[in-house]
Parts: sequence; C-alpha cells; structure tokens
Amino acid sequence: PRASTSSLTCRNSAAITLRLWESGNTNDADHKQFSDNPDIQAVYTDTPNTPSNLEEAATNSGTGSLDCDTSATNPPRMGKTDSLDGPYLLGSYSDPDGAAVQANIKYWNYTTGATATTVNGVISSVSGGESAWQLPASYTSGMPNGTIIAWQAQAETGSGTVSGTKYGPYSSAWSDTCYFAVYPTDPDAPTMTAKFTQDRKSVV
Repeated sequence: PRASTSSLTCRNSAAITLRLWESGNTNDADHKQFSDNPDIQAVYTDTPNTPSNLEEAATNSGTGSLDCDTSATNPPRMGKTDSLDGPYLLGSYSDPDGAAVQANIKYWNYTTGATATTVNGVISSVSGGESAWQLPASYTSGMPNGTIIAWQAQAETGSGTVSGTKYGPYSSAWSDTCYFAVYPTDPDAPTMTAKFTQDRKSVV
C-alpha cells in the first residue's frame, strides 16, 4: 500500500510522533504490510525569532544610534539632518534554524494617530546580525518638530514546495513598539571640542 502525507503544526513541543498509514483506510487496527525499509519524509521549520536590538540611527552602520525606547513619553530625539534625510531603523533578524529571513517594518505617526504603513521585505536574505532600513525622507522631512514616530519589526521566512505541497512563509511576532521624535527644522546639536596649549594643561 501507498502511504499518505499530512501536515501538522507543533508550537513549543519538545517531541512529536509521526505515524505511517494507508491512504483511504480509516481502520487503524488492520494489519498493514509496507515495503521493506519504508521512509518517512518530514519537512519542518522553526518560527523566526522576534527581532531584537532595535535602534534608530543616522547611518546604516548604526553609528551614534539611539536605543529603542518602548515608551512614547519623552522618547529619543532625531536632529535636523537625520529627520530631513530619513533615519535608519536597525535590528537583528534571525531564525533558530539559521535560515535566511526577510524583515518587515511597520511604522506610523504616533502623534496624530495615523494608520500604520507596513512594508514587507525591506531587508531580504538576512541570516543573523544587524541590518538597517531607511525611512523615506519624504515621510519625516515635513513633520512638525516633536512629532513622535512609532515602529515595529518582524522577521519572516520564505516558502517552499515539497512533493506538491507549499510550506510557508512563517512569521515571527511583531517586536515591541519603538518610539522616537523628529525635529526637521531644529538645528542639529552642537559639536564640542577642546583645544589645549602645547603643555596640554590649559584650554584655549
């Protein structure tokens, strides 16, 4: 007899049991004779990890980044240049199996309560490590000073087909919401330097 295939979903299970049966036979008490050394093909994947190490920065390298603030009360401030150019949203995206994932980003104007914009696949083929996506400059550059932006991140695997059955995509939970404020018309924060005399004891 020919064996049937089925799909199942196991969440947080330490072990699963697989069964081999004859297609169309509902009586599991009947004796079944399969060929010698039958095979069971199991296709599995883990749900991607929820993105972590979220932060905002002026560059995709994360230099001078602001850590994710999960409170909308007095969130970190992005200065004029960063607000006009569009800040980068950074995070670590991974999968327990080490498989590549893509990043999905959801962002919205928290101050006005605007509907969120979800952008899928903003970063593709990520396998651990930190990656960045830049908010469009057109989104933040015209906002009033002090406008609070909220955003979340999600990791998602691709999909594949095995023996005619499609599996995936599978998505992580959305991350905690991060908040930051933009100041497109404020001056950037001053840069302070100190100059010393030759004896390096007095400041000029």
